[in-house]
Amino acid sequence: NSGMNRLGINRDDLDAELFTGMSIDLAMSHLASADEDVVQNEDQLACYKAALETVPSQRNSLANSAGIALGSAYHFDVTRPGLSLYGGVQRPELKALIQQVAIPQAEILQVRSLQPGDKVGYNAQYVADHAHDIATLAMGYADGYLRGFSNSGVFTYQGARLPVLGRVSMDLIAIDLSHAPALKEEDWVDCEYDLQTASAQSSLSQYELITGLGNRLPREWT
Repeated sequence: NSGMNRLGINRDDLDAELFTGMSIDLAMSHLASADEDVVQNEDQLACYKAALETVPSQRNSLANSAGIALGSAYHFDVTRPGLSLYGGVQRPELKALIQQVAIPQAEILQVRSLQPGDKVGYNAQYVADHAHDIATLAMGYADGYLRGFSNSGVFTYQGARLPVLGRVSMDLIAIDLSHAPALKEEDWVDCEYDLQTASAQSSLSQYELITGLGNRLPREWT
């Protein structure tokens, strides 16, 4: 424990005699605020290095995804990228190096036409101010596309942006077809799921977005 106080042994509790006869392959600690430029990063680094003077480990590891971007002083023998493997960008230094890896898709169940004044979804959070078509998609918060995307999320089709309209339901989402009028039932659309963009749209963390995608969504690996 170098300062996160979640798991681990406190530095003051370390005693060389504790490790007599042990063969320790990897001594790890974990950065709490590596995605921020704060003094805590340097404090944790100093604490960890001091602890290594007591722990007879063969290899050492401190840096998570964001910690890798803090520089070589934080790298030691092993780094532990987590979120960055799934397209998450926690620090601007990593933006050019990481690509989106998860693109949820949803099937159109129904296409319908709205007239001015028509309401969409629970609590009528969207009211049409002009005539246009919408599509209902087979996806919702039970699949991990959470209510934070209500009236803010975006789906796409061949470059056209299709905003989410109204509340995200458990199994269903409504999207605006104004910019893709040829879409029909049984067509599929892509969910805009760049993690930084989706985090801003939904107020969810990048971690929540990627770990929340439910098991009801089949995975296709390419």
